[in-house]
Amino acid sequence: MGKLYNFLLGLAVGFGLYHAMSHYSVVHADDGLHLVPKQSARMSDIYVNVSDFKPVDWRSHPELVVDLMTAGKDEIIKGAAVDAVNDAVGRGLEKILPAAPPAQD
Repeated sequence: MGKLYNFLLGLAVGFGLYHAMSHYSVVHADDGLHLVPKQSARMSDIYVNVSDFKPVDWRSHPELVVDLMTAGKDEIIKGAAVDAVNDAVGRGLEKILPAAPPAQD
């Protein structure tokens, strides 16, 4: 009886994990972890670290973009766009403006 119980318990746990992985994405953003429901059951984008994503990176995860927008977590996508613009402006300013000399006491 113990072997059958262990088998059924393993079957239930496995099915639960499969269901969770196919219906939810864990998104690691700058502000922490987010559990995002998927619009369609799929095994892609189970865990995605978007803290270093650039706008180009989002093109390789179109389903994740739709999932985030539907879940109302579009600030994650907007944050990546703002960071990319800030980086581009900072690099442009570094090319235009000379570096400040170190302060003398």
